[in-house]
Amino acid sequence: MNRNNSVTPGSPSPATLHNSLSLPISTDLSTSVTSQQSWEYLRKQARQLENELEQKLTSYSKIAAQVGRSVGYGLGSKKNDGMAGNSSEAMELELEELIKKLTSVVNSMAEVVDRPSTTSTNPSMMHMLQRHRDILYDYSKEFKKTKANIQAAKNHSDLLSSVREDIRQA
Repeated sequence: MNRNNSVTPGSPSPATLHNSLSLPISTDLSTSVTSQQSWEYLRKQARQLENELEQKLTSYSKIAAQVGRSVGYGLGSKKNDGMAGNSSEAMELELEELIKKLTSVVNSMAEVVDRPSTTSTNPSMMHMLQRHRDILYDYSKEFKKTKANIQAAKNHSDLLSSVREDIRQA
């Protein structure tokens, strides 16, 4: 193409050039770039979800300690247990949702790593994927343990309330 925008024979027109540049490229190079961008995006999502999970798990553990203390001090009545019970149930739902989201992101990361491409899988990507899996496992385990502790404290509270009620009636 010469400077006055005329088209020389055999060369593409400016419109063709513009259209061809705006369409997604389907070469192996673009697949590699897209995979890298998608990997980075997924890593960023995973880190954000992990940070949010960590904060919420800390709060959830504090709620569990409050529930446990109320039972330990003999305060385990329906009245006193209501606030901690409601907040623990709301937090439980939030945590379950965050764990589902993080699981989905980690699975998507695994798909990116497993996707056949022209470049071999970077060992650091495999290491990062495993690290995110480990973090997900640890957070899931901590959540289940804390949830079980809260349930045990509530069961203990219910049992104490039932015994107190039986003693009053006797």
